[in-house]
Amino acid sequence: MIKKNCMIISIVALVVGGSFASTQNALAAEWKPYPQEDPSLPVIQLQLILRDSNGNLIAYIEPTTLYIASVPLTHQFLDTKEGTKFTKDGETFEQFEYDGKEVFRGDVRQIATYQQGYSGKPILIFRHDGYFAAPGDTLDVHWKIIRVAK
Repeated sequence: MIKKNCMIISIVALVVGGSFASTQNALAAEWKPYPQEDPSLPVIQLQLILRDSNGNLIAYIEPTTLYIASVPLTHQFLDTKEGTKFTKDGETFEQFEYDGKEVFRGDVRQIATYQQGYSGKPILIFRHDGYFAAPGDTLDVHWKIIRVAK
C-alpha cells in the first residue's frame, strides 16, 4: 500500500512539474524585451531637472537606460510634433525638441522611471537613478529625438 501511494505521488509530481515547466517555457517564448535602440531613431535623449518648492536644484539627470516600447507608435507620436530637417553624410534626418513641466502633489515619492506616452500607451521608457519628490517640487523635462526622415 505504501509503495502504491508513493508511486501515485511520484506520478502526480511528474505531471504537475511537467505542466509547470511547459507553462514556463510557453510564457518565456512569448515574452520579448523592449528594444533599447532602433536604426530609425538614432538619437533619443532626455534631461530631467528636479527643483524643490523654493526653486533649489535637487537633481539633474540624463538617463541612459532606454526602452522603446513601440517604434511604430513613437513615429506616430513624432508625426504630431514640429520637427527640423537636416542632412548629414547624405542622409536626411528630422530633429524634435520639446519640453514639459510637472508639479508634484500629494505624498513624497521615489521616482526612478520617466516615460513618454502616446494614445494611452508608453512609447519611450527611461530608467534612471531614483530621486525623492515632495509636494511642491517641480520637474522640468526636455526631450531631444532625431529620426531618419520619411
